[in-house]
Amino acid sequence: MAFLLSLLLGVYLAPLALSDLVINVQQEVISPVFTSQLVINCSVTNNQVPNIDVIKSVSLSRYNETIKDFYVLLSLDTQTFNLQQFVQFRHAQVSFGNLFLSLTVYNPVQSDAQAYRCNVDGDNSILKSVSVKAKKEVRYEPNVTALIQEITRLKISEEIEKCSLKNVGLSGNNNIRSKLHFVGNSEFVKEYIEPLTLRCSFLNIERKTIYTFLHELISSLLPESCRDVFSTKDRKVVTLASGLKVMCDTKTDGGGWIIFQRRINGKVDFYRGWKEYRDGFGDYNIGEFYLGNENIFNLTFTGQYDLRIDLEYNNKTYFAQYEDFKVLSESEKYKLEIGKYSGNATDSLSYHNNMFFSTFDKDNDKSSENCAEMYSGAWWFNACHHSKLNGKWGSKFPGVGLNWYYLTGYESSVSFSEMKIKERK
Repeated sequence: MAFLLSLLLGVYLAPLALSDLVINVQQEVISPVFTSQLVINCSVTNNQVPNIDVIKSVSLSRYNETIKDFYVLLSLDTQTFNLQQFVQFRHAQVSFGNLFLSLTVYNPVQSDAQAYRCNVDGDNSILKSVSVKAKKEVRYEPNVTALIQEITRLKISEEIEKCSLKNVGLSGNNNIRSKLHFVGNSEFVKEYIEPLTLRCSFLNIERKTIYTFLHELISSLLPESCRDVFSTKDRKVVTLASGLKVMCDTKTDGGGWIIFQRRINGKVDFYRGWKEYRDGFGDYNIGEFYLGNENIFNLTFTGQYDLRIDLEYNNKTYFAQYEDFKVLSESEKYKLEIGKYSGNATDSLSYHNNMFFSTFDKDNDKSSENCAEMYSGAWWFNACHHSKLNGKWGSKFPGVGLNWYYLTGYESSVSFSEMKIKERK
């Protein structure tokens, strides 16, 4: 009798055990190039979730490092069958059905490697709101970072003569299966690159075709911006897909900042002419540099960027942030454009809004004097300045140092300066 009762209970309870909220992730570890898509599915088995009698919604969320919480990507109202999409993806597909949500992200990047959470919300038998959650984490494969560093170190794109083609087999006249062989003693390349079999379709094997393909492969592995760079280090020097070498701030306010000006010790002379400020100067190893106005223009002429300025003065840290930052082209004298201010450093830059850049050898300011020459530093001078972070390191001579007027006045200097930009999502 006891056996029969337990058997009946088992038959009765089995469907309940199988009824639940399920999150399924295809490709729990992603890598650029090697991972073509990331799929996250939220589903309710047997149309039931424990402790919920009436299911009202199913949603998919993703963890955000900046706000330290999950934010909703998709939400399905199960009673009206209405789907809301709160985040627009550049390359993604969304599908849904009865108690089912699916998000496919094509060519996922490192920022897609986050924790994902499915939520089911509804009422229980006494009409009390109940929420059930299921979570899974997507990881990023760090070997790709090492791969990028190794390829960059070998300078494959610059020294293309180091590459040669080895035919492995033929399948028709225009479909050649080949393996790229790197000449050198890199164990990493031997282990991870040489085993890759690549398909190339062309009538005649031309060296240029192979080099172009290799260049595209390397470019696809490089980050588009500092938003794609994650590191345990606060500052990380990387080469972007555009070929520009930059220093990234990976921690401040969620990271993702491209640093274009940095002063920390006075070892680099910032009293330079127009050409050097146009092209950039300094040393990433020393930690002081100016990225160059032409590079800043190329970065900001499309898209919307925020400017953040981090300062240190009298052993205290301050920051100033400006929306809608742009530097215009050289034909427009690298004119500065900034928007709304926020921060605790006080606003000493808005006075320079819509001003042209000036150096000692190219005077574009509104003063009858040459402000850059008079105050030993290049800047977007008005007539003359409320701020000037390219001045003479440590100077207390009026107006000559690294001034942020409403913080330092004109007779003192900040002991740390970092100007950085980040594109808005």
